[in-house]
Amino acid sequence: VRCSSPSSTSILVSWQPPPAESRNGIITKYTIQYAVAAGEDVAPRQTARAPPESSRFLLENLNKWTEYPTVDFPERENHYTINKIHRGAPYVFLLSAQNRVGFGAEAVREVATPEDRPASYPRSIRVESASATSALLSWQPLPLAERNGRIIKYGLQYKDINNPQSPTEFIVMAPQSSTTLDGLNPDTIYDVKVCAFTSKGSGPYSPSVQLRTQPLKQGRIPPHPCVPPLPSKDSKISAVLLGSSVFMTLLSRYGTIRAIPSV
Repeated sequence: VRCSSPSSTSILVSWQPPPAESRNGIITKYTIQYAVAAGEDVAPRQTARAPPESSRFLLENLNKWTEYPTVDFPERENHYTINKIHRGAPYVFLLSAQNRVGFGAEAVREVATPEDRPASYPRSIRVESASATSALLSWQPLPLAERNGRIIKYGLQYKDINNPQSPTEFIVMAPQSSTTLDGLNPDTIYDVKVCAFTSKGSGPYSPSVQLRTQPLKQGRIPPHPCVPPLPSKDSKISAVLLGSSVFMTLLSRYGTIRAIPSV
């Protein structure tokens, strides 16, 4: 059994008939099973049947697994091509021959289509929590059909909505799907958006979501212990000259304050 990928959305399966001595009867048809080898759902989705003269088959239109009819191979056809499959996804193919008694042993092959840029963006971007200077952001990975390969990292952009400067950008490596934005300004609204990367590059950015940091808590500022209160109208000041120094006394509603100026 051989599998090749003519394009990023098709797979050609070809094979050689079983040796005559191991057929144990007349081959009546061939059956191919195929499934995504990795992802959320790896269960086989379709069985294709081909007449015994065939040795290849082209599987097509696999975006909606439940709509595939059983395909009969033309006489002496030796290949089968699967079209419109997920880009960059590994697939497992199982091929078996059938005689009047039943199916024979399965031949198994795995093949992956070429990767492409992601077709879409991460979903469900949420601000989990925010302080005055940081915020925790999370998101959901792309659906398998829109990844076009293995997601290797995510790109984030965030920007103060009142600041005309370029947004800040940084990278989060997959499979991580959350990160903390640090160094933010208090009581500020930011626009945030996220994109995904395969080995071929980045997909589109998500629509912006907004987050707002918390304001700084205002604490009570105590009076400076070394600064006396200013005199009021009912304050009285007296001074006494002793040698080369002047002793001054301030009588006010705050109490009595004495000071000895240097000479």
